[in-house]
Order: sequence, then C-alpha cells, then structure tokens
Amino acid sequence: MRSHPLVLLFACGCLFPSLDGLDEAASDASKDSTPNDAIADVPNDGSDGCGTTNVCFEAESGVIVAPMEVQDDPTASGGKSVIASANNAGSVTWTFDVATAGTYVIWCRIVATNEGTDSFFASIDGGSAIEYDTSWQNGTTTVGPQWQWTEINTAQDQTDEMLRTFTLSAGSHTLEFGGREQGSVVDRLIVTSDLGFVPL
Repeated sequence: MRSHPLVLLFACGCLFPSLDGLDEAASDASKDSTPNDAIADVPNDGSDGCGTTNVCFEAESGVIVAPMEVQDDPTASGGKSVIASANNAGSVTWTFDVATAGTYVIWCRIVATNEGTDSFFASIDGGSAIEYDTSWQNGTTTVGPQWQWTEINTAQDQTDEMLRTFTLSAGSHTLEFGGREQGSVVDRLIVTSDLGFVPL
C-alpha cells in the first residue's frame, strides 16, 4: 500500500484521517455526480451468501462522484463494480437501513491487485474517515487478481490494523468510500450484526 500524507484527527482516542481534501474534490466534481436509480438491496433469501438477516447491496447502487466510476466487469456480482480512477479523489455513497440498533461490521467484496491499489477512505454517517485497507483480513494481507471478502478495518500504513465495528441505531445510515489509491475496486457490500458471519 502506498502511503499518502494524511491529516490526522483525534476521535475516541484513535487516529483517523480527515476527508477535508476529498470534500473539496467532491465539490469540484459535483456536476459529475451520478445518482443511483434506487438503492439495490437484494432479497435476502440466502442464495447469494448474504444470509437472511443482513443488509446487502451492490457497489454500483451508490451515488458516484467522479473520478470514482462504475465499470463493466463480467466477474463482478451484477456484472459491474466501482473503481477509484485517481488518487485521493472521488467518492461513492450508499444509504442503507438496519432494523435494530447494535454493533455491526461491514464486509466488502474487493480486488486488490497489489499493495498500491488496496485502500479507500471510509466514513459512516458523515463521521471522521478511516483508512480501509481492502487487502487485509485477520492479520493477513492478500493481493492478486482474485475477488475476496474483507471487513472494513482501520489501517495506519499497515502498522496498526484492526477490525472496525460500527455502533448503529435502528434506521437509515450512510456509508461513504472516498478515493485513496487509484485502481482500488469494490463490488458488493454486506452490513451485519452477526460478528461471526463470513460471506461465501
């Protein structure tokens, strides 16, 4: 993973990077914002590995701000994925609902071809952004052309990585991925309060 200069915020005793620079880029590119037709929550019948109690959605269902973009991808769920086409610019934002208050994790189906294309800035409900290292899971970094599932985690240049949990109230929430490293790709997301759940 390439290291980029970050503005650090102190929040809850943790260090998190700021999205201020991304907000400026998003404002400049707001005319290129592409809203989704509808939030693509899929029926939770368990057939796709989502499970029957989780919230699942396609990456391309979010609101896109260039230079984040949707790309055709025959290997992706739904035939499309979202890619950061520039460093430190663009965003994709999803809105989702959870039925009950609780502690949640968010799984993402991603491709990380190398350690220079494996991160986004992630924030919930407009809060402070964290650096999500998409190639990291359970203490192991895996890169290559294959799809894999990883949970949103906090990464400080791979020196202090840990699973990130989110305390959510019942109702509507937003999740934003800001572009960090060009070439980072996300395909599908699962929000779950089952901390033992692992997607297929």
